[in-house]
Amino acid sequence: MAKLTALLLFVSASFMVSAQAPSFFSNTNISLGFAIQPQDRRIFDFPGWVLEKETTKHDFEYSILFSKAIIEKNRWRNYFIGGYSIKHATFGRPFNHPYFTGSPTKELRVIEHYLTHNLNLGINPRFTIAERNGSSFYLQAPLLAKIAIKKHINDNWNFGTNKKFNKWLFEPNNVELYLGLGCKFKQVDIGLAYRAVNLQHKDPAIFYSSLFNTANPEFLQTKYEWNNLTKIWLTASYQLGEEE
Repeated sequence: MAKLTALLLFVSASFMVSAQAPSFFSNTNISLGFAIQPQDRRIFDFPGWVLEKETTKHDFEYSILFSKAIIEKNRWRNYFIGGYSIKHATFGRPFNHPYFTGSPTKELRVIEHYLTHNLNLGINPRFTIAERNGSSFYLQAPLLAKIAIKKHINDNWNFGTNKKFNKWLFEPNNVELYLGLGCKFKQVDIGLAYRAVNLQHKDPAIFYSSLFNTANPEFLQTKYEWNNLTKIWLTASYQLGEEE
């Protein structure tokens, strides 16, 4: 509740500032986003009971982004994007405790909630298909690079006290290319996009040697992979200033 209240206050303050400084915020949008995708259920050689007991099916992502038009020509408009997102994973899989603690452990703790906090930078080219009376319908192709700044795990421990694992960091998380559509009604903008490409860092918190029966498994020899699970992204935006 506290986080939601802080977010609402932040959005309200942005609206008030935009009314006082329209030139600075011209062609600038603030967006709230929600995305859903299937869980990455790869556990390799780990015992199958992990999958058998799992009841959740999807991961979620929440974002707050700012975008500003930097190139405009005829029906084309290209936006620069910057902001923040949280990916929420609920798959009760084993995880790499030493990644967080720095010391080895044999506890068979599994994930209850796993949050990855990301900085977002990117661009969003748009092509207007139709426009009339201040409303428009457009194609979009957002390209986002995400940098992980914090990882947080609450475990689901059935034999004692639950623990919380936190790690602050600054490392590439993934690069995503979306394709989608959008509608704009005066200052309100609704977009829907499908992730077409995903290059991601193999997460050392959940992909580690204990998942494999063989030493030095081939999967762990590279840091990045192409792995594009179906992901749908919905955004609702508000234009802070007038168009120039």
